[in-house]
Amino acid sequence: MGGLAEKIIVGTANFGQQYGIVPNQATDRQDSARKILALARNNSVRGIDTSRSYKNAEKLIGLNSDLLDGFEITTKLNLTDCASRD
Repeated sequence: MGGLAEKIIVGTANFGQQYGIVPNQATDRQDSARKILALARNNSVRGIDTSRSYKNAEKLIGLNSDLLDGFEITTKLNLTDCASRD
């Protein structure tokens, strides 16, 4: 059976933009995102939730790719971005 950490995911909406209950606490720097991802990894959290609409979140995650082994990353897509353009 898994522990509580397996039920927790890192939400990245505040990576690169102001968001959430403390909107002036945007994580817009690579080192801040790295600290959050490292903390999650060190505590057996293995889920990351992101979206293209979260400004630089996907970029900040990618810049820390050396920490991502073992994470399951879930991202949301805008279907209009995926539609074929005729």
